[in-house]
Amino acid sequence: MEIQNNQLVFLTVIVIFLNLFNINGVSLFLLALVVYEWIEFKITINKIERIKLAAFFKNKRALIGENVEFVINISNSKKGMKFTVSIPELAISKMNVITKSSATKISFYHSYHTRGKKIINKVFLNYSSPFFKVIKKFDIKEEIFILPNFEFVRFNKEKILELIPNLSSYLRLLEDPTHIIGIREYNNDPVKKIHWKLSAKFDKLLVKNYEFSSQGKLFVALFLNLHPEIFSKRAWLPILKKYTEDVIAGIAGIIKEAIEKNIPTRLLVDTKDGIKSVFSKDWIDHFDLLAQAYGSTEVYNYEVYEKIENEIGYNDTLLIVSMYLTENDIPYILRLREKCSKIIVLILPYGFRKYSTKKFKTYLNIPPDIIELQKKALILRENDIFVEVYSENTAFQEGIELVN
Repeated sequence: MEIQNNQLVFLTVIVIFLNLFNINGVSLFLLALVVYEWIEFKITINKIERIKLAAFFKNKRALIGENVEFVINISNSKKGMKFTVSIPELAISKMNVITKSSATKISFYHSYHTRGKKIINKVFLNYSSPFFKVIKKFDIKEEIFILPNFEFVRFNKEKILELIPNLSSYLRLLEDPTHIIGIREYNNDPVKKIHWKLSAKFDKLLVKNYEFSSQGKLFVALFLNLHPEIFSKRAWLPILKKYTEDVIAGIAGIIKEAIEKNIPTRLLVDTKDGIKSVFSKDWIDHFDLLAQAYGSTEVYNYEVYEKIENEIGYNDTLLIVSMYLTENDIPYILRLREKCSKIIVLILPYGFRKYSTKKFKTYLNIPPDIIELQKKALILRENDIFVEVYSENTAFQEGIELVN
């Protein structure tokens, strides 16, 4: 707790000095005022010392630009005390609050414009009077995850599982009994699909309509670190920042759509802090990882390919997203092709054009190494490896649609 009472001390010295040399009505009045202010100062200090404060975000996650509510509860305070509240991390420097006899609740609304973990470390209560000021600091350590925005993407490029001829239980391959999307009338369906309760209620046979789950898993490998074969790393640093934010929004859109279609999705990200991964049926878990993922010019992990190779299955689809690709990456990708059915490689040297932005004139050229890779793309496509290189003026969905 910080106490600023220089004005009160100065006034006390002046009043004592006046009373030493000349005692009169005015000097005695000032002396009484000083005594009263010191008593008030001591009582205020005792009141503020007893005050307790709890603070928290009402929601633990939010999207970029979304208003979040930050709640402060003040307790053990006397009725009618007037404070100003300061929260440095929210850029709130002054807000007047008058406490009630019971607990006092205050709500602040704030929006963040960047993704990641946001932390509120401290809240200050400031009490001011004409002659002194008291500032009490409360350490709270409250955090919220700001999830990345996502592009609206239609991604229907997953490899479909091949039906096995004459398999008696083929319905299990095509339908997922854990996801019921509706009810329909019976039509020579297996008995186990009959919804007995609803059939009895409506006096006719009704069967459960299941969601199809004929896709294999979708593996998404996202490279955020700058490729080691890029020569001028300092020149590419601002481009890397744009690329990172763009592809995270694009991948977030793909993952959200895939999981909502009940496609098992595995995300691996090459970040400045190493390889991070998540495998979950909840797209929020994937967004949590993407919210905290950042690229670097110093590290690059080819080990991502090895991790994929150890886990991917034949009926799975692999989506690789990178800023840069050279011939040194091709052997890794060809080796992965032996393990899975389909590989899609999206190369975005400069990110992409947002879906809400019109086409514009661009002066950025595709790097020569990637142009050479484009020439060899036909050979890769013969092996079910589809390579699409984005220009700065290509929308994310446009590039996906170009993949056969």
